[in-house]
Amino acid sequence: MTAVFLVTAADLVTQGLTGSALLPVGMVTGVAGGAYLAWLLRAERRGFRL
Repeated sequence: MTAVFLVTAADLVTQGLTGSALLPVGMVTGVAGGAYLAWLLRAERRGFRL
């Protein structure tokens, strides 16, 4: 269910940011996924348990 929300939100963001220009949804999901991965790595380094 989280993946559905992420892709839908990414699609809405790309439509809202670009208007008529085409921006691949994969770029937005990649940026969001990269930020999440960086947060996970930083949290693990600090000893945070999920």
